[in-house]
Amino acid sequence: MKIYKFKDLRDNEKHAHLYQIIGQNRIWCAAPASLNDDREFSFEIDYSFSEETTSLLYDFIRYYGSHKDQALGTVMHTIFNNKIQNYIRPITRKLIRQCRNQVGVTSFSLKHDCQQLWGEYGGKGNGAIVEFELPDSLVGKKFHLVNYVDEHIFHMDEFLKYRAGHEADLYRHMLCTKLIKWSHENEIRFLGRESNVSLYFDIPITQVFTGPNISTPCLEKIYAICQTSNIRVQEVS
Repeated sequence: MKIYKFKDLRDNEKHAHLYQIIGQNRIWCAAPASLNDDREFSFEIDYSFSEETTSLLYDFIRYYGSHKDQALGTVMHTIFNNKIQNYIRPITRKLIRQCRNQVGVTSFSLKHDCQQLWGEYGGKGNGAIVEFELPDSLVGKKFHLVNYVDEHIFHMDEFLKYRAGHEADLYRHMLCTKLIKWSHENEIRFLGRESNVSLYFDIPITQVFTGPNISTPCLEKIYAICQTSNIRVQEVS
C-alpha cells in the first residue's frame, strides 16, 4: 500500500523536517492537541440503553471494587435515577486527557494527486510529498485508516468497556474517527506511544514528488539526498 506524507516548504525552517524524512526515515510524531481538526475530541455520547448496557455497567462497577450485592444495588440505583452519565463523563474526561498526553500521531494520505491537499498541506505548490510503501501487515496495528462519519457520536457502552491498561482501542477510536468533511484527505494515521518526538519509520520511501513552486536550492538538496538514498524524484508541474 502506498501512503503519502505532505510537507509544506514555504517556511525555510521546515526544510530540515523533509530532509530528515528522506535522509534518515525519521518523522515527527505530534501530540493530538496540535492537529488541525479543532473538533478532534469533540464528540457526543449516545446514552440510549442497549441490550448490553446493564451488564456492562455491572461489570464496570464490579471491576472497580464493589462486591456483587453492592454492585447490583448501585446498578439499580443508577438506572432508576437516570444517573449513568455520572459514570460516563469522568471516564470520558480521563481518557481524553490521557490520550492527549500519551499518544503520538503522524498523518498520511492514501492519495497524492489531489489539488486540495496540495493547497492545504503541500505549500500551494511550494512543498513536497514523500511516498512510502507500507506493508499491509501494519495496517490495523501501527497504522490505522480513518473512519469518516456524518455525526461524531460514540455510544456509552464503548466507555463502560474501558479497563485501566487497555485504553488502546478507545484511543484509536477517538483519533481515527472524523467528520465526513475531512474525507477528501483519505487519511491513515500512525499512532505511537510518545508524542512530540522524532521517530524512525522502518518502511521504505519509494518516491518524492516536488511541487512546481519549490525553490531551486531546496529542489537541488532533495535530489542530492534522494540520489544517495536511491529514491526517485518526480517534479509535478
